[in-house]
Amino acid sequence: MTLIDGSNVTIGHLGIVAGVFDTLEIGQYIDDVIPNVITT
Repeated sequence: MTLIDGSNVTIGHLGIVAGVFDTLEIGQYIDDVIPNVITT
């Protein structure tokens, strides 16, 4: 990721968020609740 002078970017908490997301299996819950509407 390229930082721009004068920008304020903090991504330190994203690992914690990803860990909680994975531990609570939120992705699987979303997949179960929301139907797959994409058809090919």
